Amino acid sequence: MNSPQPQEKGASGKHRLNTVLGICMAICLTAMAVLVFGNVILRYLFNSGITWSEEMSRYFFVFMIFFGSASAAIMGKHISVDLLVRRLAPGNRRIVLVIANLLSIVVLAMLAIGSWELAEINRNSHGPVTGFPLWLLFAGCLGMAVCMAVVACRDLLRALTGASSEQGGNP
Repeated sequence: MNSPQPQEKGASGKHRLNTVLGICMAICLTAMAVLVFGNVILRYLFNSGITWSEEMSRYFFVFMIFFGSASAAIMGKHISVDLLVRRLAPGNRRIVLVIANLLSIVVLAMLAIGSWELAEINRNSHGPVTGFPLWLLFAGCLGMAVCMAVVACRDLLRALTGASSEQGGNP
């Protein structure tokens, strides 16, 4: 009888959140496909169309990117060029990883602050056809930035403590 393999602390929560994000991405992609396909069929067969489908498809696409970026960060799947880092001695590798994670946190904080400011500026703005509140787009970006910053903080702590990050963080 095989014993269950030990999981990383918090791994089940990480996988649950990733599952929720994956479902949100699937919903966005499905909605985009249905709207665009439906609009094409209506235009070619009935010489009509859904006036708001292009705008809503764009919003679904934007949110799908936010969900996917957060999911990739949680699972440690963002593209990284680690050719140099892998060749460094462990001490130097730690230093580079700490610097990289600090820079990521700074950039994500700037993105979060900018998203917050844009959400405030656009709190009374709405999409031209749908009336969709535009501040929600920037709130989505804020949520993504916060999620990715939490992951970068986790990776920073792993780099500082020397903990293995093979199960989800940077190499």
